[in-house]
Amino acid sequence: MGALSIDSSSSMSSAEQKAFEKQWTDYSSIYVKNINNIGESLAVLRELNGWLSSHSFLAGTAQTSVDRLIFDQLYDQIASLNYSEKESLIHLSRWYNTIQMSSKLKKSPVHFSRSLLY
Repeated sequence: MGALSIDSSSSMSSAEQKAFEKQWTDYSSIYVKNINNIGESLAVLRELNGWLSSHSFLAGTAQTSVDRLIFDQLYDQIASLNYSEKESLIHLSRWYNTIQMSSKLKKSPVHFSRSLLY
């Protein structure tokens, strides 16, 4: 998988932010967009979950177009997970649900909890 060792400090300049977003766009093109089987899917989801364990969004402290791009590309993978799998990817699930709640969806929303009390 790709190396998610990018530093995303909150004091990035505009040029640094653009470069950071470009790196995520490249990651998306290489790894997320080309998922061919469940093994690749789980590897990408686990890698993103690890990154999101210490970051609110992919490319900084606020949602960017990169978040939306990868959100859209992950719909089928996330929607196919059962509740237990979503819970094991808790950081990715939090991020996905945050983007989902702030976006106008063209597809039906993905549900993350079996109950309203969580």
